Amino acid sequence: MKKPKLIKAVIYARVSSKEQEKEGYSIPAQLKSLREYAERKGIIIVHEYVDAETAKRVGRTNFQLMLDNIKQGEAGVLLVEKTDRLTRNLKDEVLVDDLIQAQKLEVHYVKEGEVIGPDSKSSAKLMHNFRVVMAKNYIDNLSEEIRKGLQEKAEQGWYPHPPPYGYKGEKRKIVIVPEKVAFVTRLYELYATGKYSITEIPKKLYEEGFVYQPSRAKIQPSRVEAALKHPFHRGYFEFNGKVYPGKHERFISDELIKQVDLILKRRGHKVTARSFLYQGMITCANCGCQVVGEIQKERYIYYSCTNSKKTCQRLFVREEKFNTEIEQLLETIQPTAEQYEWLQMILKSSHEDEQAFHEKSIDRLQAQIKKTDNQLSLIYDDCLEGLIDREVYERKREELKKRRQDFNIQLEKHYRADEAYQDKGLQILEIVKNAATFYKTQPQAIKRELLRVLLSNCTLEGKVLKPELHFAFAAFQGIQRKGKMVETTGIEPATSCVQSRRSTN
Repeated sequence: MKKPKLIKAVIYARVSSKEQEKEGYSIPAQLKSLREYAERKGIIIVHEYVDAETAKRVGRTNFQLMLDNIKQGEAGVLLVEKTDRLTRNLKDEVLVDDLIQAQKLEVHYVKEGEVIGPDSKSSAKLMHNFRVVMAKNYIDNLSEEIRKGLQEKAEQGWYPHPPPYGYKGEKRKIVIVPEKVAFVTRLYELYATGKYSITEIPKKLYEEGFVYQPSRAKIQPSRVEAALKHPFHRGYFEFNGKVYPGKHERFISDELIKQVDLILKRRGHKVTARSFLYQGMITCANCGCQVVGEIQKERYIYYSCTNSKKTCQRLFVREEKFNTEIEQLLETIQPTAEQYEWLQMILKSSHEDEQAFHEKSIDRLQAQIKKTDNQLSLIYDDCLEGLIDREVYERKREELKKRRQDFNIQLEKHYRADEAYQDKGLQILEIVKNAATFYKTQPQAIKRELLRVLLSNCTLEGKVLKPELHFAFAAFQGIQRKGKMVETTGIEPATSCVQSRRSTN
C-alpha cells in the first residue's frame, strides 16, 4: 500500500508590539493554534518563524528569511493565523503571491478558514485580496492621525518637515543657523548677478571659501536650484497641497528674491508653490526617476521625468492627457452582480475582524488610563503621609499626567481610525460600483487619495502613461478590456500588479 505523501509546512507568527501581546495576539497563543491545526490536518511542521515587528513596513527579518527558505524548497505550505499577521503592506503580499505561483505554495489563514494556492477559485482570491487592502487601511488611518498633528503645526505657521539648508528645528520652532546663512545668501547673490549658471555656482562658492558641509565641500547643482526655488526663503511653505505663511525668520531680502526669480524665469526655470494631482505617483519607465509637474505659460500643467540621472530626453505631457487616460482605465472596472455581492460580504467580514482588534486596543488603553489614575491617587496619599516630599510628588505627578494624556490621545486616534475605516469600506463600494463617474466628481485631494488606493504602480514610457490597478481592483476589470491597448489614449492596463511585475522580471 502506497504511503500518503507527507505535507511539510512552516509556521509564521507575529506581533507588532509588546502591547499586542496583552491584546490576545501573543506569539505562544498563535503558535499553539497553528500547531493544533497542523496536527488535525496531518501536516508536518519543519520550521517556525517569529517576528515582533510591524507588518506595515517591508523587510521584517524572519519574514524575509522564511520566504528565502521556501524558495529553496523548505516547505510547500505556510500556516499563519490571519491575513494581518502575515502582512499589512502590499509589497510583501506581492512577494507571497509570487511564491504561490512559482513554488505552488499554499497559504493557510487558519483563523479565517481560508486557503490560498495556485488553483484557488477566483472568489477566494478576490476575498483575500480585499482583506489585504482593508488590513492595511486601519493602520493607514492611524498614520493619518499623525499627519493631522503635522497639519495642525502647519496651520500655526510652522513647517512640519525638516527645513531647508540655513535653518534647523528647535523646540517645535524653526530657527536660523548663523554659520549657514552666509552660504545661502551668497548663493542668491551670485545667481542674481546673471553671470553664473546653476552648474557654475558650486565651483564659484568653493573658490570664495564657502564650504557646504564637512562631508561635501561643494554643493550639488540640483541643491542650488532647490535653494533658489524654495518657498521657505520667500516666507511661506506648502503642505498637503495648501500654501501657508510661515512664522520663521527670513534672511533673504524681497529685492534679491525678485531678481533671482526674474533670471530663473528668463532661463526657463519655473518657480511654483502649488500641488499637482499626480505628484509623487509616477516614475519614469526608462530611468526610474520621479515624474514631476510644472506650470508653463502661467496656466498649463505639464509633467516630465526629472532626468536626475541624465539618461532621459525630457518629454512633456499635459495633465489633461493623464486625466483622460486614468478615467478610461477606471471605466474598465465593471464588476458582475455576483462579484459585487462578494465584495459586500468581504467588507462586512473584514470589518468584524478589525472591530475585534479595535475593541481590544480600546480596552487596553482604558486599562492603562485607569492604572495611571490609581498611581496618581497613590502618590497623593504618599505625599499626605510624608512618605515623599512635595518636589518628588510634583515631578511624579507631571510624569503620570503626561502618560495619561498620551493614552487619551492614542484612544482618540483609534476612535477616529475606526470611523475612517468604515468610511473607506463605503467608499470602496462606491468606487467599484461606478469608478470613473465617482472619481470625476471628487475634489483633487480626494482624487489623490483614491488613486493611492486604486493604483499599485504608474510609469511614464515616453509620452505614454502606463498605470496598473491594484490587484484587488483588477479583479473587477471588464474582460473585454483586459490586456488590450487603449489606442486613443495610449493606456496599457495591467490585469494585476503581480502579473505585471512578473512580466518585467
